[in-house]
Amino acid sequence: MDNLQPEGSFAVRETEQWAAGERATVVKHADNLYMEGEMESTRKEWATQGERVEAVKHQDNLKTEGTFQSRQVEQWAPAERASVVKHPDNLRPEGKFENKDQVDWVPGRL
Repeated sequence: MDNLQPEGSFAVRETEQWAAGERATVVKHADNLYMEGEMESTRKEWATQGERVEAVKHQDNLKTEGTFQSRQVEQWAPAERASVVKHPDNLRPEGKFENKDQVDWVPGRL
């Protein structure tokens, strides 16, 4: 058993009532940008024919002449195989080998 026991009253946070925040007032400043004078509507009014450069349109020098080469369709054929070349062997056993003595076969006994 321990000797720690809560006694007395504990500090409790006070609950506050919710309220909407205050908004700043919207300030609209007066616009000091405005058009002065008359608006020119088209470019033709101030650029007359004498001041403009004549547009030069060259003729097209690309012409289709003759026949076009089409794709050649080739017939399928099996490929030619190279012939098999067997070179002579230069490795040969030298000397005499010992062979096992040949024993005549005889049936086993039961």
